[in-house]
Order: sequence, then C-alpha cells, then structure tokens
Amino acid sequence: LQDRIPPFSDAEALQVIEAELGVPWGAVFSSLSASPVAAASLGQVYKGTLASNGAQVAVKVQRPGVVEAIGRDTFILRNLAGIARRQLKLNTDLPALVDEWAASLFKELDYRRCARGTAARRPGGLQRRWQTRRVVLACMSQLL
Repeated sequence: LQDRIPPFSDAEALQVIEAELGVPWGAVFSSLSASPVAAASLGQVYKGTLASNGAQVAVKVQRPGVVEAIGRDTFILRNLAGIARRQLKLNTDLPALVDEWAASLFKELDYRRCARGTAARRPGGLQRRWQTRRVVLACMSQLL
C-alpha cells in the first residue's frame, strides 16, 4: 500500500461506478464532482448529489485492478515469508501471519462491509442496491 499515490482517471472511476451500479451514473446522481475530493491506495472519493432526493453523498470508488495487485503481492509475500521461516529456522508461522493480514485486507476491499457498518444511519435515498463490492455511497453529513 502506498500513501502518496496519484488518483486514477475520472473516466476509469465512472466506468467502475456504472459497471457496479448497473446504470449510467446520471440515473443515480444529478451531479458528481469532476475530480476526486480524496485519493488513496485502495480507491478515491467523489462528491455527488443523489438524483432521487438531492442528498449530498460521498462516492467511494475502488481503484481498478487493486484486488488483483494485492492478490499478486500477497502471493509473493507469502512465498518470501516461507523462505524466511525456513532459512532463519523460525518457530513463528510467517506464512500464516501473511494469510491473516491478507484476509483482513481483502475484507476491507469489499465496500459492502463498510456500507453495512453505516446501514443504521443510511438516509432514505441511499438504497442498498447502490452499495457494491467496489462502490459505496455515504451521506456527507456522516463524514463531517
């Protein structure tokens, strides 16, 4: 994971949003910021307005290819951990530690888990169908 990663293209973000929601973004949002308001290694956030009720929402979009990249990196780390364990004759099961870390990271990559965590505070316009594995909406007032 990186902490100073540039945002991915807005065109890619819109493709992810539309693919995940199953409709053109204009069917859900009356407006969507032209560029992300925040970017990180796993994804980025856009500011949107729901077409249904005008609610301001944060639209968290997962970076394309991030699951595959983390899977590849985890495979490499797990193999290196096994080599280190054997070469250093450690009793600690380093591959199992990598597995535990990876399991928690892959859970974080499923944005539906985030959505379930805020379900009790979900405003009426944030329907469950707009909460997917790679895109999640959150009410802006919850974030301020």
